[in-house]
Amino acid sequence: MPNAVENALAVRRVASIAASQVIGWGIVCDSNGLQTDPAGSPDSGQYSGHLQGLPLLVSYWLGFAGTGPQSNHGLTLNNIGGMSNVGATASIPASHSDYLLPTTITAGDGVSSVTSGFKCANQFAYVADASSLSNSAARSLMDVAADARLFSVNDSLTFLLKYGTFSSGTGPQNFRPSVRRSAAGTIVASAGSNISTITGTNGFAWYELAISAATRNFNVALEPHILNSQAWQGPGIIHSVQMIPTAATTGVCANNWTYQGGLGGVEACQSVVSATDAALDEFLKAWIYPQTRLGQTPTLVLQWMHGGNDRNDSGQASFDPDTLLRTGASSHTPAGVRNNCLAFYRRVLARWVALGHDPLRLFLAIGPYHEQAAHVATLASYEDALAEICDLYPNTAWLTRGTEVTDYRVWDDADWYRDGSGEDTDDAHMRRDGYHAVAMATVSAWKAAATAPPLLPTSDVRAGVDRGDGVLGTLKTKKIFPIIR
Repeated sequence: MPNAVENALAVRRVASIAASQVIGWGIVCDSNGLQTDPAGSPDSGQYSGHLQGLPLLVSYWLGFAGTGPQSNHGLTLNNIGGMSNVGATASIPASHSDYLLPTTITAGDGVSSVTSGFKCANQFAYVADASSLSNSAARSLMDVAADARLFSVNDSLTFLLKYGTFSSGTGPQNFRPSVRRSAAGTIVASAGSNISTITGTNGFAWYELAISAATRNFNVALEPHILNSQAWQGPGIIHSVQMIPTAATTGVCANNWTYQGGLGGVEACQSVVSATDAALDEFLKAWIYPQTRLGQTPTLVLQWMHGGNDRNDSGQASFDPDTLLRTGASSHTPAGVRNNCLAFYRRVLARWVALGHDPLRLFLAIGPYHEQAAHVATLASYEDALAEICDLYPNTAWLTRGTEVTDYRVWDDADWYRDGSGEDTDDAHMRRDGYHAVAMATVSAWKAAATAPPLLPTSDVRAGVDRGDGVLGTLKTKKIFPIIR
């Protein structure tokens, strides 16, 4: 039987923690990791599965389906949809610029110059002092679909909005968020009064806007103004937006970190290395706010979804995990793939610890990346190298092998690859059903890993490892979980 999951201990720990609180779940991906489930042909939803399917199934696995928090309805925490930056300049003022993630990453040593950086659309919304954004047009910060899968739009929902505060300004700061019916424009709820952004301090604050439970067969949108009534007048910054069911105290807060189509792990690593400490800190604070507002212990899972594009990165030096410098093996080699993933994790982990959080609460879920007929051996070699990270971080890292939870022959027979020049010719991408099949196989493997009997001893013995049940044992933190093809 094949080894689908390496390091059951970390999977068990996630399951145990999530049974009693909210956990963050972020995906680091190329274009095979993001997008909601769009209408249209199966090919139109080619990127639907990992973010839409995995958090949904993780919710079922962890036992709180229907109550899981979600951010930007399957988009990115810092994707402010429908907005443009307005005012005297389109740039954030110096008082806040260090707190924002890079919107580009710089080319160099073969790394592509990436205009998407950490984001997949506008990273933030900004209105300059003494400028305004008209109330005559829709300015959606987040759309919540009537058919959302991780919660019911009929429930009481709370929007969490992180906005900038300023030491001074002329105002008049008419910042008054609202939730309205997306199509008809009917206001569902709004802030009771204007929110002042001139507080005497440059920084960030949170505002929560809840909508009551009601029968809704329509989408709703969060906006920074009241449509056809009140404009958004600066100075103002909207840093991030999340939405949770009001009563939720457990769940998966699903999101994505990097969404970089056509790119590999070296660009993902470049994104976090080029970000300032202050920016990463604010990003992490926003990510865990659904937990900290409830007094829960910050917990975050980062899922590394790279592998297909890495083989194109010949000549691009990888990041040395110890120095975070571009001095490692070529990023298309197994060693380079491992380096970039490990360097990414260590960069984020350093800021996580600097914020005072438990290092054993920042998890790294590696894979799975799906099989392609001509590259199975390459992907398997990457997985072997990535498995070394599980040995370095036995309590927090696990690997799911795409070469074991997917099989290109099955996917081809099921018509799950995307049609390119002919049927199923684009095996770099899948159709919606293919992505959902990957999600189902993945979560099945994780469920087995979380509920399996105690770890079996092997010839590779590690002393003093916490098996996840509070018992220290001399057992290797790996376990074989069969996925039958």
